[in-house]
Amino acid sequence: MTLEEMLRKTGKRQESFAIMLEHLRTIDNPLIIETGCARPPHPQWGNEDVSFKDEGYSTRIFDSYVNTYNGEFHSVDLSPVHTDYAKTIVSEKTRVHCDDSVHFLWEASMLLTADNLYVDLLYLDSYDYEESTPYLSPAHHLKELTCIISRLRPGSMIAVDDNFGSKGNRKGKGQFVEEFFDSIGKPLFYDGYQLIWKF
Repeated sequence: MTLEEMLRKTGKRQESFAIMLEHLRTIDNPLIIETGCARPPHPQWGNEDVSFKDEGYSTRIFDSYVNTYNGEFHSVDLSPVHTDYAKTIVSEKTRVHCDDSVHFLWEASMLLTADNLYVDLLYLDSYDYEESTPYLSPAHHLKELTCIISRLRPGSMIAVDDNFGSKGNRKGKGQFVEEFFDSIGKPLFYDGYQLIWKF
């Protein structure tokens, strides 16, 4: 399946994924980091098309990007079930890490500092949002951003998946990330099911 074919299957994420891919095309050999990798399709879904629509399948999209164009892609997830599955659907160019995403990003920030490297696309999609515990997921994604923010530079793109409601009445994974960016004067670049900022 081509990158364009994958993109067309992503439903409510199609426009925002297109923005991310267009951003990556402006950078020679971009570095992409994703938290929360592809997980095995739920048995009731039945086919891959539903997985793209419901899960987004960013891991496959970013893997396809670095193979079609160029770049370096790392995906991290705490669940070995998820990482074992993700490794079966990506190429050897993608590095899938089984680790707590906050720990991984903290370690990555030190390695990238030593090599004077920066993240060109940071995609946060790790800790599932639950209405019963509405602050755990957005707090986790804010921790992720905090760990790696020193390796963002002007033009770096940050995206957070799974957001609901509108500005001022936001729920979902990106709620606290949005509040942080508001506090430092970084406006939303894209407002939808996925939230996007340019640093």
